[in-house]
Amino acid sequence: KLGLNETGMILHFEGNKLTRITLREPFNKFLVGMTKIDHTKDDIYFKIGVPKDVKFVTGGTESSRVFKIFQYPEKGIDIMVRKDQQVSLSLVE
Repeated sequence: KLGLNETGMILHFEGNKLTRITLREPFNKFLVGMTKIDHTKDDIYFKIGVPKDVKFVTGGTESSRVFKIFQYPEKGIDIMVRKDQQVSLSLVE
């Protein structure tokens, strides 16, 4: 839990291999600078550039929430955005 009251980090394994580390806003107390989860879509485009790909995902079958995942495979990161506000940062294989 790292002293957090909410989920701040998600580790994704495939078999015995760690393939993704996702950081969410509650983890901000351990982050600095651009790694903090508090950027707008415009901030992300200005500081990191246009993503190589953008995927659209929903929050589940009963949810009307739509998220965009900005993918930067050359940098090894994905950034999830909802309503033009960053939701998470993922470090990917």
